[in-house]
Amino acid sequence: IWAVVKGWVGQRFEFDLKIWKVILKPYQYTMAHALAPSVYYFDNPYSKNVSWMFLGRRYLNHLEKIETESMNPDQQKKFLISRIALKDAVRTMIDNEGEYLYPIEISVGHHENGKPYVYGAAGLENVEISLAHKDFESVAIASNKPVGIDIEKIEKRDNSFIKESFTRAEQALIEGKDQDEWITRLWVAKE
Repeated sequence: IWAVVKGWVGQRFEFDLKIWKVILKPYQYTMAHALAPSVYYFDNPYSKNVSWMFLGRRYLNHLEKIETESMNPDQQKKFLISRIALKDAVRTMIDNEGEYLYPIEISVGHHENGKPYVYGAAGLENVEISLAHKDFESVAIASNKPVGIDIEKIEKRDNSFIKESFTRAEQALIEGKDQDEWITRLWVAKE
């Protein structure tokens, strides 16, 4: 006897070791790359939408999934990239005897001034966070004291940007150095 199965769709995942570890043990592994303790970076390593859908299921809680429904695919990907970096920074800071929180346990809100904060699980009450993203890259930091982080591409900036953005004393700090790199470094520090 033969049966016809309808409605099935074949999809290929871009499985690598990181995704596989997060599938098996999300309480022990992260997707984002650690730059320093509780400082995490994540970019756009996957090209297939099904991989991003999988990551969304692991990292976005119910409210975040609703929030992304009205976004276009690029906006959804950028949102997810920033949440992965942020949640991995927070998860590694809140270490419960070698186990991390599950990403969906962490919710992100914003104070009236726009500053983000985390809530939703025990231990998040005193966590300070900062998040920055540029295109399809994101970096986040978590700490028990106020923190800040920024991400910028090193690129050429004209003299009007330098004069408008930096004092004479700040401009003197970057004299004789790789201008593109050090102007970007100084700008990020000011941000």
